[in-house]
Amino acid sequence: MVEWVTTPAFTERVNTLMRDFHIPGLSVAVLDGDTVHTRCFGHASIESDTSVDANTIFDIASCSKALTGVAMGILVDNHPKLSKLSWKTPVVELIGDGFVMHRVEDNDEVTVENLLSHTSGFSGRHDMSVLGINAAHPDNVRSVTRNLRHLPSTARPGEKYQYSNIMYAVATHIIETLSGHTFSSFLHENIFKPLSMDTTFLQPSEVYAADLASRFATPFYHENDTYHQATHQEVPEFQGAGSIQTTPSDYIKFIAAMLHHNKSPITQTIYDGVTRPRVMRNSKHSLDDFNPTSSAVAYALGWDIKYRSSQQIVSHDGVITGYGSSMFFLPDRRFGAVFIGNSSAAFGVCQILQSEIIDEFLSTPKEQRFDLSRGQLERQVAQEERKMKKLTRNRERRKQARGTLEVPAEKYCGTFFNAAYRGVTIEMQDGDLYIDAADRSEPFDMVLEHVKDNREFRGYITADDGRGEDGIAVEVRLDEKDDVVAVGFNWDPELGSKYFFWHERTAS
Repeated sequence: MVEWVTTPAFTERVNTLMRDFHIPGLSVAVLDGDTVHTRCFGHASIESDTSVDANTIFDIASCSKALTGVAMGILVDNHPKLSKLSWKTPVVELIGDGFVMHRVEDNDEVTVENLLSHTSGFSGRHDMSVLGINAAHPDNVRSVTRNLRHLPSTARPGEKYQYSNIMYAVATHIIETLSGHTFSSFLHENIFKPLSMDTTFLQPSEVYAADLASRFATPFYHENDTYHQATHQEVPEFQGAGSIQTTPSDYIKFIAAMLHHNKSPITQTIYDGVTRPRVMRNSKHSLDDFNPTSSAVAYALGWDIKYRSSQQIVSHDGVITGYGSSMFFLPDRRFGAVFIGNSSAAFGVCQILQSEIIDEFLSTPKEQRFDLSRGQLERQVAQEERKMKKLTRNRERRKQARGTLEVPAEKYCGTFFNAAYRGVTIEMQDGDLYIDAADRSEPFDMVLEHVKDNREFRGYITADDGRGEDGIAVEVRLDEKDDVVAVGFNWDPELGSKYFFWHERTAS
């Protein structure tokens, strides 16, 4: 039994990490055998000074993926009309011409297993193509799936690990198509209700509908020595990749079911299916060499698989703007935990606590323990310094680039359309060519910096999460009158530095 989580020393450790990493509130649930320890720290809301308690609801982000894997496993194990449905079934056999890859020869090769193990060949950068609830025509999982035909892959199916939220959305489209139920109702009927997970929901809107909004932890991120309040993210177009709202004391019931895996909803067959390693996260390692002495990490179906002191650890992490989470269990020791905090930086702290609790449970000698917190804090400080230096440099470059265009800036303004990434509108703001992509599932702004020849630009992407700026190459096509007829964006640099998605000017 881990007595540490009930001691003043653990309280002091958590409070120190929360202070160092700027986390308002944190909640922890630890399962040891049949005993659950729940600990709560800090504030669910800074403004109202509301404390975190066992009923505080958080968004667990990508820790949701484990539920999607199990939901698919329930269909694989029980679907009455598809006796041949398996993890190896090609997706095209399940949803027909609704699933068409950009490279036609991949159509028959992408399997259910590929979707859930991040081995479809599809890049995570394409997440920026998805339209959110603020768009004039928002995406849903069906339209996200149909848009795959316009989005090139960067690898062949099964070739390597490439994290993709889009493919988890595709998985839920399959679940809805085969079951005849919404993904939400499928989760509630097949997982949440059987496990008495009464405060677990899909999307913030379900929390509001249950009249439990007062239990929400307010999401924050910390930048320039200030807490900034974020918003609850309603993202039905990315269901399955994230969006589960829960409490650690409720989600630990799912961890317990995974540990027992001897009855519905998680049987031995389902457990074996979702926890069997499918790919190494680092391509330098091989599954053939993955064993209890390995220090590498493999990915199964919604779970990371790794080892420490020859003990298998099944885990996953999650982060979105304003929330960070981590969960794990040791299948051979009936031990596991869930950690969630209401700050983006909680992602790192939850990983630190996971590592330290496992060391305590396994009685790892002090000299063999790695101080993950020191490395995380040093990286955070270094990242913040690099970010600020980069922002300062970029602002100076943009300032110097102003006035270098020989074509009137208004000729670059207008709306441009591409089948894959849809419409973008360029306008002038504060002397810069500017794009407001608030219609995206992951909203962002872009400022264009002229590089040369009135045709080459640098696009600086900023999301509302304090992460700073990312830059991509942008080019334009001019006609004989120097009118801009198309704008090309290097949305996915993994396709090559000269691969542009060309957006054609639309009629005014």
